[in-house]
Amino acid sequence: MWFNVLSLLIALICFVKAGTALLAPDTFYNRRRQQYASAAVPRSVLVVPMLMLMLTGIAWYAALYHYVDWSWLVTGFLSATSLLALVNICRWPAHRVKLLAAIGEEHAERRTYVDVGMLGLGSVFGVLGVIL
Repeated sequence: MWFNVLSLLIALICFVKAGTALLAPDTFYNRRRQQYASAAVPRSVLVVPMLMLMLTGIAWYAALYHYVDWSWLVTGFLSATSLLALVNICRWPAHRVKLLAAIGEEHAERRTYVDVGMLGLGSVFGVLGVIL
């Protein structure tokens, strides 16, 4: 049950992010540009890493005490995502410059591919949530 909930939560997060970015790209990416324009890490940017750390802790607890087949996929994904989020926060000055360039208007097609990929990732975790 632990991994069903975690997998479905990851799927929901992926669907919401990708859906918002695909349905309202101007609004979504303008907001992202405002966040990345800030020299200091905005509080709104800190929400996702905190959520990821919390979910990773839950996943490790579940992996150690409520193991099921394929749960390593959920635990590994959350662990890698949390680590990446922490690294990006710690390296904010360099990270924000790279992402400001990556989400510019000239890269709209690439952003769409990333968002569609996020829908695919959400689908994988949705299936995992059903079968775990």
